Amino acid sequence: MAGQKTPKKPSPNEGEGEKGLLHQPLPWWAKAMIGVCGIVIIYKYTPIFELLNLFFMIVVVPAVTIGCMIFGVSGLASGIKGTWEQAKAEIKARVEEKVDKAAA
Repeated sequence: MAGQKTPKKPSPNEGEGEKGLLHQPLPWWAKAMIGVCGIVIIYKYTPIFELLNLFFMIVVVPAVTIGCMIFGVSGLASGIKGTWEQAKAEIKARVEEKVDKAAA
């Protein structure tokens, strides 16, 4: 073992013209076939509709519920604020009217 030489590592420039089987790009038809096979496998062996239903029930329904609650509370707050401002303006107008009558 002590007398053995370590094998020489190939330099980066060696064998540039040669590409191995794993380094060649796939042809278009192979990519298309792999994609179609992947879709078929996912469709046949995954409960995609159950997963979509689960996502809908866990994420979409609560998000829409919270959104509707926020929308309703916002409308209610707007209505209360508008009524409050209207009441203040009406009270102010009555007070000013009474002050004007008292001053005259």
